[in-house]
Amino acid sequence: MGFIRRNSSSSSTNTSPCADLRTAYHNCFNRWYSEKFLKGHWDKEECVAEWEKYKECLSVSYFT
Repeated sequence: MGFIRRNSSSSSTNTSPCADLRTAYHNCFNRWYSEKFLKGHWDKEECVAEWEKYKECLSVSYFT
């Protein structure tokens, strides 16, 4: 049994219609976590816009 390795230079939009939004959210979250959360700054408004866009894309993509 083998695994298929995807070419890292391929466009992320080929894997999922929400891949770019997922990347934007995860980048925002990881930045918030490392730069603010771990230092005791818990601004709950961080990355909300990115999350909402990603969540909407997932719900539309899943049910279409």
